Amino acid sequence: MGPFCLTIRRFQDIARDYNSPLTTILNGESLSSLNVNKDKTEGMWLGSKINSSEKPLGIKWSKDPKRVLGVYQSYNEEQKNKLNFQPRLRKLKQILNLWKKN
Repeated sequence: MGPFCLTIRRFQDIARDYNSPLTTILNGESLSSLNVNKDKTEGMWLGSKINSSEKPLGIKWSKDPKRVLGVYQSYNEEQKNKLNFQPRLRKLKQILNLWKKN
């Protein structure tokens, strides 16, 4: 078996474990020179696992709101909307008030 076959086999093993892209990334460190800093990595359960108490992969699993790509994610819908929209609405109101004065 050549090195290419071993790489493919290793990738298949990684993809099968947890069947999760995150697992693939965290365990795929041996396939590349890129590393994930598990001390700084946080997870948040989504979908059917939203109330899961599992803590796999050696990372921190948080229930606090997280900002991902500029958008807050939270288990509390009201809190999520407040974090995402209140600052924008406040700024919009300020701009409209400036126009109103002129």
